[in-house]
Amino acid sequence: MIITSPSLALDAVSKEYIGTRGRQVRALENVSLAVPRGAFWSVVGPSGCGKSTFLRLAAGLEIPSAGNILFEGQLIVGPSPERGMVFQNYAAFPWLSVRKNISFGLDKCGQLVDDAKVTDWLIRTGLQDFEHSYPKTLSGGMRQRLALARTMIVAPRLLLLDEPLGALDPRTRERLQIFLQEVVAEAQCTTLLVTHDIREAVLLSDRIIVMSPRPGRIVASIECNLPKPRDRHLLVTESFAVIYERVEAMLAEDGTTADG
Repeated sequence: MIITSPSLALDAVSKEYIGTRGRQVRALENVSLAVPRGAFWSVVGPSGCGKSTFLRLAAGLEIPSAGNILFEGQLIVGPSPERGMVFQNYAAFPWLSVRKNISFGLDKCGQLVDDAKVTDWLIRTGLQDFEHSYPKTLSGGMRQRLALARTMIVAPRLLLLDEPLGALDPRTRERLQIFLQEVVAEAQCTTLLVTHDIREAVLLSDRIIVMSPRPGRIVASIECNLPKPRDRHLLVTESFAVIYERVEAMLAEDGTTADG
């Protein structure tokens, strides 16, 4: 058997902030895990448990107060295009067209802007008729497809998703869940998704990490060994229900709830 190092490894990571009135707030406490290369893992837990902090640390947008985070064996000390992040709030540059938003990622990381590659992502995301439009004219689902295209065009090896589908209506969310599966499978990148939606976590993930209330600690790591690709028909199967109920029970056991 060939043993490879994990894509992302956290070793006893804690994170503290200075809150209001100078009060110290511990967001994460002694978090350790190793995410295999190419895996799709989700992180669930109550609001304020440090899920988004977890992703920001992995992205290099913040540094831990204690412990170490390594990406492919190297200590994370700052952001990198190899670790792409998509946020919930439709992050896009309002002064750039759809096409220029997508090509921005290439330009920022020093790659030549390949018009054919940009066009390919416009087509794949269904935005080809809006390439000269500005983000404010797009629907929420279209803006999230734009954000995903801008991140994925540089071929990151780690994709970090901070509730990117959380503000969408159910039908749009369902379509983007399927699209996200296709994009990640093709790219073969390691993926971490933060979500409040247990159904979404089970539908998309190879494994679900359950976190406690603040300070966030890992209380469970639950495997989702369901066949892929997955769609909404899986939601009514007994195998799906078993995993869903296990995640829900772990959250309830820890005195927490999650939406969905």
